[in-house]
Amino acid sequence: MKKNALLEIITFLLILLFVYTAVSKLIDFNNFKFVLNQTNELRPFANILAILLPLIEILTAVLLLMPSYRKIGLYFSFGIMAVFTLYVVYLIFFASFVPCACGGVIKGFTWKQHLAFNAFFTLLSMIGIWLNKKHTSGEEQSRQEIKFV
Repeated sequence: MKKNALLEIITFLLILLFVYTAVSKLIDFNNFKFVLNQTNELRPFANILAILLPLIEILTAVLLLMPSYRKIGLYFSFGIMAVFTLYVVYLIFFASFVPCACGGVIKGFTWKQHLAFNAFFTLLSMIGIWLNKKHTSGEEQSRQEIKFV
């Protein structure tokens, strides 16, 4: 499969993930905020996180949609997924009470499934960053070749 096509598939999957999770959180906003308040570590930040997380997910999806901002969107994707993955690791190994603030079908995952899911999308983001570098450096090289012709 061509690298550009793989980058487009990865970008599409990330957009789908972030739009789906943001919309799920917004549809069930009161429950999302309630669950965030149930986590001791997040309680001081729960109200602001309830608003910021869906907004950041939507912003990330928008950045991924626009080719000129895709690089930033891929870095946002990686950062978000890395933080979510580390949070799940923390919950699995250190938290005494483990509520799930996820939305939609993801809410039904076990914590090990969450970890695998998040690790997969973190890896996809990393691959997307790498492919985007290859793709954009290839475009830059093509532009330079055209200038010299």
